[in-house]
Amino acid sequence: MGRQAPVILKITDPATVRALGLCNGKIMTGKEGVDAFYGAPAVLCVLAPKDDPTAVWDGSSVITNMLNEAASLGLGSCWIHRGREQFETPEGRDILKKAGIDPDAFLGIDSVILGIPDGPLPKAAPRREGRVFTIG
Repeated sequence: MGRQAPVILKITDPATVRALGLCNGKIMTGKEGVDAFYGAPAVLCVLAPKDDPTAVWDGSSVITNMLNEAASLGLGSCWIHRGREQFETPEGRDILKKAGIDPDAFLGIDSVILGIPDGPLPKAAPRREGRVFTIG
């Protein structure tokens, strides 16, 4: 339909990347000081309008495309969950406001961290059998 409802918040400011990574890490572990972004220098956060009935699926599609594009460019990337939870915290809401995004209007879907790998990218795991079914 070409609606392009999801938005992307690109964060490269080191202090903001770390603050959001620590916020996400606390949600993940319940402990302070855990960086869920693993020291990555950049994060792309995908959000979608809260009133969009396909927000999660459309945002997930955006993330999948970002991961594929990152791989094609030779970048290291990782899908980081807890996007909704991180942007419901006071810290997350403040980051959205700083970027000009209304935290009451947008739902955090998830994030992609990006960086330059310090070694070769791993090879894809072999595909398991029995995952594709056919009629016809």
